[in-house]
Amino acid sequence: MDFRAPKTSKKKEWEIVRGMYKVGHRFQTCGCLGPGLIPKDSESYYHYLNEIRIEYKTRLEERSTVQSPEELSEYIAYWDERLNRIENELSLAIN
Repeated sequence: MDFRAPKTSKKKEWEIVRGMYKVGHRFQTCGCLGPGLIPKDSESYYHYLNEIRIEYKTRLEERSTVQSPEELSEYIAYWDERLNRIENELSLAIN
């Protein structure tokens, strides 16, 4: 409801939206809070990805201290996959 697509001519902004979707950002809202930050340039996008990477690592580390890796294998695999997507997108954002 709150997503505003970039203009067709804004290629970089479309690359950022594509990358955000690729790493798991979903542009779904009830219309009250909006889809959150959508970076407009490479530097902002890099910072956005880095913040998410830190959040994902924190989630994984916090849960890992509470339960054994055997109990958390599915949880760990899920967050590891998300971290890999972030790392891949960060390497593209740098270039």
